[in-house]
Amino acid sequence: MPKNKHQRNAFYFFMLDWKMQEENNGRYFPNGLKDVLSDWRCNNTWKNLPYEEKAYYKKKENLHKSQSIHDKKTCHGESVAQLEQARIEQEEFLDSTKRNLSSLIYEAKKNNNIQRLKFFVVHINYFYSRILDNNELDYCPAEIAIAEFSLEEGVTRTYHKIFRSKIKIGYAYEALEHSKNTHQIPKDMELGEENYSLIYEEICEFLHPGRSNGKLPILFTRYKVESIKCPVINVLKTLSNFDNTSREPFTIYSFEELFSILRNIISEENIVGIKFDSIVASIKLKNDPFDYKKSTQCDFHKEAQGGGNHCSKSFVQRWIFVLFSYTCDLLKIDLHPGSHIPMENGNEKQSELCNTFTNLSLNASASSDFPATTKKSTWKKEKHASERTYKEEQHRKMQSIDHPLMIIDHSLINETSHNLSHTSMKKSQCLPVAHSYGLHAAPVIKLDNDGFPSWGRGCRGRGKSYPFEPKSVAYYLPADTVIDSDEDVFPSLGRGRKS
Repeated sequence: MPKNKHQRNAFYFFMLDWKMQEENNGRYFPNGLKDVLSDWRCNNTWKNLPYEEKAYYKKKENLHKSQSIHDKKTCHGESVAQLEQARIEQEEFLDSTKRNLSSLIYEAKKNNNIQRLKFFVVHINYFYSRILDNNELDYCPAEIAIAEFSLEEGVTRTYHKIFRSKIKIGYAYEALEHSKNTHQIPKDMELGEENYSLIYEEICEFLHPGRSNGKLPILFTRYKVESIKCPVINVLKTLSNFDNTSREPFTIYSFEELFSILRNIISEENIVGIKFDSIVASIKLKNDPFDYKKSTQCDFHKEAQGGGNHCSKSFVQRWIFVLFSYTCDLLKIDLHPGSHIPMENGNEKQSELCNTFTNLSLNASASSDFPATTKKSTWKKEKHASERTYKEEQHRKMQSIDHPLMIIDHSLINETSHNLSHTSMKKSQCLPVAHSYGLHAAPVIKLDNDGFPSWGRGCRGRGKSYPFEPKSVAYYLPADTVIDSDEDVFPSLGRGRKS
């Protein structure tokens, strides 16, 4: 990049003023400053300009240079100073909100009213995200859920809505993949709501009981998880654009901070010196002990084949239930199923059993005393089961009790204890010696120096040769053979060289 690409000199600021003056007189410059720069009248006016007026434009040049030095840009063209200012404002907002929230909860505890405070938690699912021209992320909403709760009553109300958003060109595959991997909400769901203005009015109506001093209550979400915080902030900001009145925008704050503030203020009299930090709260929420609880899911995800643990309605309730498990016990508040913990009644268990056996069907029994078998069994099992009557089946079971199955571990068998010989355990097998003839020994063999040559290769002329008859000598000796120690039969030790 050229070093002086974005620098502006005094003549540049003069051209801006001269162009504006000429346009006020009726002139038109279709190519902008290019036409002004090529106009001879502009150049002559600049040359004949008095020194005092040129000094004015020179001052503008110096001011621009000083601002450009301090106002650095990022690789995306964003002003570093503006980003830093936005970061400072965000930190000030979080600090002030934390102070106000701590003060509110502390005053409620002093008045013995902390268990009746109402809070609102929000979660939003999305189909895809895209980067706008101002380098901000824009999210296409898929589902929103808001839950109201208090420590005493638990989860009292919930708001849930599925969006029917229009997928922009080029983002259909991303929307399909993200939906498949998370919430599994179809992008063209017929039951979804596509009127954003109506959704905004319903949200404001749901939050109306929690208004204070004419302001909507704070909405809490997982602030330390970017994939949760960013969609909530962006979608609620988008919904606020459909406001036909002069309502204030939604205020969004960290649910982890609310968790830690409640825990610390409630337990400061019981546990001295131990602080429940927001990082600890984030870890507890991340563990998610109530995952895959169908009682917390919306109607769509209860019927869907998966994605229930990503349901927005399930998210907000599970976060609240985790908070209850660390706070209600300190206030001696009982945890009631459905409001403080997920529902675990017989209806839910029965529905789970029904879902388990939906793909199973029973065969019709051939007789009244014949137990039915399932179609999932193999054909051999069905055949054997159909051949046995009830009495035969009972007799077979009694035999199995009287004569239990004996399991023998052959690795622990002791030869001496079982009187097992080696030949009985494994049949011996003799392997032929390499480079040997099929021979048989004579009944009586004389062993002498002539018949027992020295050890060696056995080549004729280099040692005493082995006296044998190819057709009259066998490889194995019978057990009753008498062998005479004659040296003429067995060779002596050595390589077989003639001594």
